[in-house]
Amino acid sequence: MSDPALATLMGKVKVSENAELSAQYPEAAPSRLSVRMSSGDVLSAEVKYPKGHAKNPMQDREVEQKFRGLFGQFGNGAQCNDALRALWNLERARDVGPEIIDRFAIRSDDD
Repeated sequence: MSDPALATLMGKVKVSENAELSAQYPEAAPSRLSVRMSSGDVLSAEVKYPKGHAKNPMQDREVEQKFRGLFGQFGNGAQCNDALRALWNLERARDVGPEIIDRFAIRSDDD
């Protein structure tokens, strides 16, 4: 890790399961975040249905934005657009190999 501040912060993070929250799965997928400030105050927030859950669905533009953000490390903008176009038309594909899967092959910008 190259960022010492981030490494210090990560050392302060504790993750634990809460049986009460876990028992709500799969109806819900709750999570709770609590932050203890240097003053001793604790700030907490809880989400029962995170974005993307069936009861809190993402809009198409949000799905596309997330896809673009994740795809950026694997291909260029043209490849991303091509993959998105194919995925948005998945139900029309006759053969998912060449029409969908092949768009995720890692290629250089020269291909």
